Amino acid sequence: MKCKNCNGIVRKNFCSSCGQHTGVGKINYKSVVQELFQAVFFIKNGFLFTLKELFLRPGSTIRAYLDGQRKRYFKPVVYVIILSSFYYLSIRLIGENTWLENVVAGMMEDVDSSVTISIEGGKVVVPELFIWLSKNYSYLLLLSVPLFSLASWIAFWHFKVNYFEHFVINLYITGQQAFISAIILLINAPFKNDFLDFLSSFLAVLYVYFVYWKFFKSGRRFWNVVRTITSYIIYGFLSFIIFALIFVLNNFTKISLELQ
Repeated sequence: MKCKNCNGIVRKNFCSSCGQHTGVGKINYKSVVQELFQAVFFIKNGFLFTLKELFLRPGSTIRAYLDGQRKRYFKPVVYVIILSSFYYLSIRLIGENTWLENVVAGMMEDVDSSVTISIEGGKVVVPELFIWLSKNYSYLLLLSVPLFSLASWIAFWHFKVNYFEHFVINLYITGQQAFISAIILLINAPFKNDFLDFLSSFLAVLYVYFVYWKFFKSGRRFWNVVRTITSYIIYGFLSFIIFALIFVLNNFTKISLELQ
């Protein structure tokens, strides 16, 4: 028997070359539903299994993935896209805005009212990138992960975990944070309670400390907490520089065009 995927010789239930099951048939309603069910609910390597393990055993779960147990857990990039999309849909469902949409809205109100610059009365312009990111929250989260990973890599340099491993760690963290925020957001929808809004942010940040506490077990735990705080400080500093540069360059370009 030949494998339908790589055309290799198959002697048992799985191809020895690519690993595909021999029982692959024509795609129909039953096959699609079955594949979706297995991908999401399969207890050994599905989405819900990864979600559960990242809450109960985040350190050992991420360590296992980094050490090579890749088939057991949901892929981190797809994982964070699904959960950030879930968070964004939850916001839209209850008619709220993301924090960046509120920031952009505030900027645009200032632009329309009194914020001007001295060169021929030109107005400060909100960069289109900010507006686009405010409407595409999943991409904002994905773009923020490399930056925070750089910050955590610098802060936890002592542990010899490379940058790309930090990237995977923070992808999983970001996915869990999005899930936490979405659940509390939906619970809080009928109440509009400020404490629950605060609790959402608090738990999202606390989860970062929890994961780093479990993952970086060696060394003094106190200094690991300090390193986590340092990660946030570095991330805030880098974010400020990048956003400021984008804002200044965007307005400088528009001013130059107006003066020509």
